[in-house]
Amino acid sequence: MRLGNFFKNLFGKAEVAADTAIDKVKEAAVEAMEMAKVTSDKVEDMAEKAYDKVEDIAEDMVEKVKNTLNHSDESDITAEIDPESSETKGAN
Repeated sequence: MRLGNFFKNLFGKAEVAADTAIDKVKEAAVEAMEMAKVTSDKVEDMAEKAYDKVEDIAEDMVEKVKNTLNHSDESDITAEIDPESSETKGAN
């Protein structure tokens, strides 16, 4: 009987140790998921801010290009209307 009790105690302790290990792994997994969610939220916020900045920069660049093209077109029109304008005198 003593040998039987020995094995029951041995396996019982192993079962308790396994249950404890499983519980700890579950806790660690829950913590990891929470940390991943927080990190994901932060990354999402950073991506949104970066997108907004890039969008603003792109809008500014488009506006500058439009202004440059409009100014260039006006100069061409002035040169066609008045070939003696100050803009074309230096070119002759």
